[in-house]
Amino acid sequence: MPEAGPSAFARRFGRPPRQIAYLVPTGWAMEGVNAMLAFGAGAADVAPFAFGFLVLFAVSFPLAARRLQI
Repeated sequence: MPEAGPSAFARRFGRPPRQIAYLVPTGWAMEGVNAMLAFGAGAADVAPFAFGFLVLFAVSFPLAARRLQI
């Protein structure tokens, strides 16, 4: 039986570049949350990630709403 799951993908294709995560709003949000929880970052340190999240959300939400006809 072939192996499945994220670890099999990583072994076959290698780890995807972290920059791919910045193409979607969740990548920006998770980077900010990680900075706060793991490194004790404050509001000023997390501001660029919050701004990136809001910009991508402002672009992607209307596109998704139009596509889903909400």
